[in-house]
Amino acid sequence: MLTKHVHTLVHAFIASLIDYCNALLYGITDGVIRRLQSVLHAAVRLITGIRRYEHITPTLHDTLHWLPISQRFTFKIALMMFERSRSRCPKYFGDVYTPVHTVAAHSRLRSADHGELVVPRVWSTRFGSRSFRVCGPTIWNKLPQDLRSTDTREQFQSSLKCWLFECASDRC
Repeated sequence: MLTKHVHTLVHAFIASLIDYCNALLYGITDGVIRRLQSVLHAAVRLITGIRRYEHITPTLHDTLHWLPISQRFTFKIALMMFERSRSRCPKYFGDVYTPVHTVAAHSRLRSADHGELVVPRVWSTRFGSRSFRVCGPTIWNKLPQDLRSTDTREQFQSSLKCWLFECASDRC
């Protein structure tokens, strides 16, 4: 019985817990990311039956279509920024970002034409870049222009996942 539904069970208990509030983990140390990635790899081994010393990245990418841990953080934040840009988010996200074209001193910049956002200054080097006010616009500005201009959430999600897979393989 367990072998028949192992994919569903692992996804329900492990992958969903890794994805729960993972946007808060953006910018954490590499050691913590490696530990979370090892949990994800153990889940993949449980689902697919891959041995411990076999290469797991192709299975993670090609068979299950799961993003690496750090890319999952980026995916969640980019998705929240997409929802905010389409005004489909909670009210407390109202002042999270400022478009470049709305700032008088920056309205003639090339970035104003591309729909980029103003990234606020960071006063705390340890935690400042991890705040949603800073990392949200930073991630949004890194996305390709055609990805930022998609219309529906489903198109954005699939295009974003493809772009993140390319970035994971190219290390961009």
